[in-house]
Amino acid sequence: MAAMKSLSWSLAAVLLNSPLLIKAEKVEARPLGKDVTIKGNAVSWISPGGFEDGFQCRGSRILCISDDKTMAACCEEKNKLKGSLESGFYCCAEGHDLAGSKEVGYSCCPTGQQFDGKVCKLVCTNGKVLVDGRCACPIGLEETAEGGCIKPKCTSGLMTGKCYMFKGESGRRLAYKNKQYSEAIPSKDTIPGKFQLCRDEKCTPNLPINPSQEVHIRDVHGSPPDSADANQWLNNASGGNHMGKTPKYAESGNFTITKWPCGKYCLSGVQTGLGPACPSEDPSITFYRTLSEACVEFELVEVPCKIRDSKNNCIWKGSKNQCCGKEVCTAADDDDTPEPSSQQPSSSPSSTSSSSTSIEAAPPSETKPSKAQLCPDKHGSTLEANGIGFRVLCGWYYSAKDKLEELKNVRDPLTCHAKCAADSKCQGANFNWASFFCTHQIDWAAEMKDGGNVTGCVTFHPTKPRPV
Repeated sequence: MAAMKSLSWSLAAVLLNSPLLIKAEKVEARPLGKDVTIKGNAVSWISPGGFEDGFQCRGSRILCISDDKTMAACCEEKNKLKGSLESGFYCCAEGHDLAGSKEVGYSCCPTGQQFDGKVCKLVCTNGKVLVDGRCACPIGLEETAEGGCIKPKCTSGLMTGKCYMFKGESGRRLAYKNKQYSEAIPSKDTIPGKFQLCRDEKCTPNLPINPSQEVHIRDVHGSPPDSADANQWLNNASGGNHMGKTPKYAESGNFTITKWPCGKYCLSGVQTGLGPACPSEDPSITFYRTLSEACVEFELVEVPCKIRDSKNNCIWKGSKNQCCGKEVCTAADDDDTPEPSSQQPSSSPSSTSSSSTSIEAAPPSETKPSKAQLCPDKHGSTLEANGIGFRVLCGWYYSAKDKLEELKNVRDPLTCHAKCAADSKCQGANFNWASFFCTHQIDWAAEMKDGGNVTGCVTFHPTKPRPV
């Protein structure tokens, strides 16, 4: 049994880490005429010679129309018609687009991925690299508003995975004693903390630390005499409770660190402030829920995380000043060594220059999108509510006059859709942005016409007749 579990987990790991294999169905698509009419799963139009032309989808397939409204095909539910005369037409699942080329062929791939003839792969552009399944800027670079990567003008000088001691305004270093952190006097029972800065539980190294980013702090040192609490996290004590340690990452404090004048840093919370817990001669610190701009000044002294590492021989780099700054304290073979600054070295690291409204019976998996997000972006997709799938048809309206209900002053299309989904008699809904009218249709096969303006109105049509 254990062997089977091991095999199952191994297989799952292989599947999760492999390029995606996508089942893409190439289908027969037919060209549409002008001024088409949709009735249920049937589409029709009048040809130039005066003949009525069209076709109908049978069985479990539903009618799908291309985004440019020139082609149509019969696809499975929750599929959209993608393609062109050159590539052929495919029924692609939601969240997928047609990818590939004439040379390698075509397939439906998750949006943003490329098809190489065999599998779909995420290909990064604009200087980005693949990190944990997504495209991101390389370490040391930041993303621009246009999506590119550039070297930041200034940095904090702090990096994840590195260790620091926190020297407070009293001149003493932050230490753990009596189940709290404070600027305590060092003794055999009080060892100053050696703090490792992390942006995730694994403490992925060499990531930049910026004032807007959440930081978690791990104390490498343990309490004398047995150091049983070594490598634990500073906790999230707030409201006057004294800050201590926790072995649970989920209970660790959400800190942020910003540069401060005179070569110092100020420690605070991501959304809360940080300050003294009480008026004591040896005060601990605590998160402030209301004073969000409060922070505690420290001088950060970078120290080796492992005192027996041979790389420590290189941290001075020949400097006569043994209280060197970060620019001459990083090991010689570190690729991320910042360039020396023109400032005098100090014991702290230095910089390197360079309103929605809730709706009744809202679709469970949909948030309320703006007009631009719903149409044309959601055209051809399927919304689900109360176990019923509704096709989103941007720009289409019901031409039939036999309506179940007409509602005025409905402020958004999803409210119109939700009210239809909640009424089993409703066989479709149409929303008009200009008049804020919402109409519910009683006949599933009622005629629908293209209004020619994809952002003028939207129809929500059930993929199959609803039982009354």
